[in-house]
Amino acid sequence: MPEVSELLAESEAPEGLIADWYAVPTKRIKIERIGKSELVGNQVDAVKLLEPFFDNPILDGTLRTMDLLNGCGRQCDTCLADAVVPSNILSYESLQRLWNMPEFLAMLQPDSFRYGSSGDVLDHARGPEIVKMTLEATASFPGTVMDDGRGIEKDKIKPHRVKVFTNYRPNLEGRLDKMLQLCLDYPERLKLIISLPLNLSDEVNRRFDKYVAGRAEIFGSGHEVARDGLNHYFGSDGIKNVSFMDVRHPRVLFMVGRTIDEKHLETKVERFDWVENDRELEYRNRGMVKTYLNAEGLWLMVYATMHESHTTRVFTPLTFENLEYLSCLPYHSDFPTPPNWPGGRGVGKSYSVATRLKNKSAGKGKLRRTTVVG
Repeated sequence: MPEVSELLAESEAPEGLIADWYAVPTKRIKIERIGKSELVGNQVDAVKLLEPFFDNPILDGTLRTMDLLNGCGRQCDTCLADAVVPSNILSYESLQRLWNMPEFLAMLQPDSFRYGSSGDVLDHARGPEIVKMTLEATASFPGTVMDDGRGIEKDKIKPHRVKVFTNYRPNLEGRLDKMLQLCLDYPERLKLIISLPLNLSDEVNRRFDKYVAGRAEIFGSGHEVARDGLNHYFGSDGIKNVSFMDVRHPRVLFMVGRTIDEKHLETKVERFDWVENDRELEYRNRGMVKTYLNAEGLWLMVYATMHESHTTRVFTPLTFENLEYLSCLPYHSDFPTPPNWPGGRGVGKSYSVATRLKNKSAGKGKLRRTTVVG
């Protein structure tokens, strides 16, 4: 990413201050799956993890994305984010302390907070309780002013929202039930997106049909399954803050993130509209950043292209020493700009410039990929 290299060179960052760049947020060497009992034993104190950053004004209003582990136990082969299997997990007790600390709340973005980027909140046995903890801690946030671009709704305040991306698995229905109850309890502040897997058969999808049929108070009474197998779950009487993604029977499949072989996809999905993985949008946003937190640390996430990283993201751990230099990079313009972020608000490239950069990259042949160390 030339945009990043140029700005870091201008900041005169000392050599070795940046550990490395990673395609997924982990520095792990061992990537084999570990047992549940061992994972529970690898609990991380969230407060100690963030202590070096408390009261640093640079981080005010920066954090909007978090995972409770340092990987994902699902390992879905179509996940756009990609992730290793988890080895560390944030302890519930430490999160209770963290969400009651003004120093941490000051780090949060004012409009929304998200669980589910390179991991699944339901991998944590107390994931729903932690989401509730988040909703309660941010209840007093002022929210953001709504404006449809014409000033019609300027006097209306949109409350701070918590968004959760998770997956349906039959063995975790109990945890999902708790998440759905939170959606009933917080209809204006909690948004839940449930993904279904891209398996060789529809077994899990049809299990989800039965799950939905028994919860009309959530999904409504008008759900159905189309002839092509795509789920249409939500009747007009279903709640509006729950939605789903069915990638086994897609109408449109966005090939952004992990690259999937087309012939491999054809063994699982008969027909779909393909949206290429290397798009102008990635070039327009290349070099913009935001912060990200998981059970391994606080990270800087840089938006990249398929030619820099197969996930279209690159990560590097933030430290007390390197924050001053890495914060010179522009914050992503799609989100509220942190008030004290030295890099300020990013400016996307024009469509014509982005197209030219994309075409230039395509001429280089094989994609260069950032790989996970280990």
